[in-house]
Amino acid sequence: MEPNATTPIAASHTRLRIAITAGALIAVVLRITFPALFERIDSVSVALIVVAIIPWLSPIVSKISIPGLIETELRELKQEVQEAKDEVASASKIALRSQDIALLSGAERGLGATNRDGSVQSLVELAKDYAAVRGNMPSGPARTTAMDKLFGQMLQEAGRLERNWPQHNEALRSKEAGEQLGAIAYAFAFPESVDFSGLIESVEIAKQPFVQYWGLRAIQRAVDVGVEYSVKDVERLRILASAFRSGTDRFLIASSISRALDKKLAD
Repeated sequence: MEPNATTPIAASHTRLRIAITAGALIAVVLRITFPALFERIDSVSVALIVVAIIPWLSPIVSKISIPGLIETELRELKQEVQEAKDEVASASKIALRSQDIALLSGAERGLGATNRDGSVQSLVELAKDYAAVRGNMPSGPARTTAMDKLFGQMLQEAGRLERNWPQHNEALRSKEAGEQLGAIAYAFAFPESVDFSGLIESVEIAKQPFVQYWGLRAIQRAVDVGVEYSVKDVERLRILASAFRSGTDRFLIASSISRALDKKLAD
């Protein structure tokens, strides 16, 4: 009868098991004898030790899991990788919307302009035009371009108001999308004058993706210029991000804002 080919492998596995057991027992003895030494070993050191011995354990185990330690480290690493992917995707989408950048740049250049026939009534008229365009044109790039153009006009008009719209916070909560959009344009022009919580609410109650998108961009601008916010605001933004489908521009912007505010609170 031919010798069993698996016998050397089984013997090797047995020796490895004995070595592991012996090593663990030696570690116990050392821990009792030199307790101060083991107090200096933190969870990260233990995790690195486990990672170091995993290749030697692979013949006899297929998975090692230390609840609360290895799993936590891996989960955090996975989250960081996902966040990095989101940031790259967000940057790509914003870069592709070159028209958005042009509109915002033009609006910012006009923020210091004097009141040249700027009026709330002009914003109201533009709001009506927006409602007409959205209602009469089929969904698609052409309609988005037309709405972008109208919002650009709102941005320029809002910049001429010189903070002369005390009812803008009420307009943010309006049921009329065009009126909301006009208030969001005002928030771009004068972010320090707008209630940050109300700006978040405008996105929460908005039904149209276009209004939600520019509302989030207005929130992003407010954060960039240092507008004050609360811990509750950060939580609301986190919930808001989860309400959007993953991968959409609104999800990416909301998530990016939420992470930025979390980091500021941590600092």
